[in-house]
Amino acid sequence: MRRGFLSLIAIVISLLIFTILFIVVFNKLKIIPTTQSGTDPRKETQETIDKVIEQQNKEKIEFEQMDEKDQKLLGVQTGKNYTALVYDLGSSTVVTDTAGDNDCANDCFTKPLASYVKEQGGRGGMNGTYFCPPDYSWCAGKKNSFDFPVWNNRQKKWIQAEKLFWNGRGMMVFRPGSAQFFANSAAVGAPSDITGGIINYPSLLAGGSLLVNDGNLVANLKTKATRTGIGFGKGKLFLVVARNSSVMDLANTFISLGATDALNLDGGGSAALYEGRYKAGPGRSLPNAIIVK
Repeated sequence: MRRGFLSLIAIVISLLIFTILFIVVFNKLKIIPTTQSGTDPRKETQETIDKVIEQQNKEKIEFEQMDEKDQKLLGVQTGKNYTALVYDLGSSTVVTDTAGDNDCANDCFTKPLASYVKEQGGRGGMNGTYFCPPDYSWCAGKKNSFDFPVWNNRQKKWIQAEKLFWNGRGMMVFRPGSAQFFANSAAVGAPSDITGGIINYPSLLAGGSLLVNDGNLVANLKTKATRTGIGFGKGKLFLVVARNSSVMDLANTFISLGATDALNLDGGGSAALYEGRYKAGPGRSLPNAIIVK
């Protein structure tokens, strides 16, 4: 009886040791999960994003025409090919929000940018990450889904948190009166003492250094199209929608505004910029957005 009991304990201990070793090895090797078809979901995600960008490059949105007095009053700055909302970062709180409160793979909740801003009591806002629009036929089965983590400030959690550690993406996080940018989100972890956080690609600027060039951009990011991004520098926050621009053009627009750090966001027919009314867009109904309070 005693011998059988000891054998049982030995088996339990062995299973425990095996489980611990498996977890350690799994983390060390950073094993990549696969779908039921055995493919790397990161590759499938990138293929979807590439198709989204290619289609968006063909889309255009409306831009509001404003006189100089109106621009100054609203903190709007325009150039030959862009419209930017410019805020004092120190007196602003940036929050990010998602229409749904949990991860979603298909038929995800969305709402117009204006609704995000009004519900949060914000002053302005813009679109967020790339997502799979329902009007793209090949997005069937993943309508309005997005594979980039976004901080839901109402729920105080990251949506799509399991993808926080995917390489090749930039992360911008916000706390009241401040912003931080990380060119590679995989090295950051999952900050939770924040009001806003968003991941997308490619990273444009970091610490005053230009991170993109024609040599490291794929063809669909070199195409002239509607682009958007968020950046900061010299105490200012910049929300930018650029027309007839490549991603390189967008990066240079941020430099001209005085930004030191910037991240590319969604574009094409999903681009939207709002401050009291739409300055660009309204574009599509969005699964996530950035709001400035």
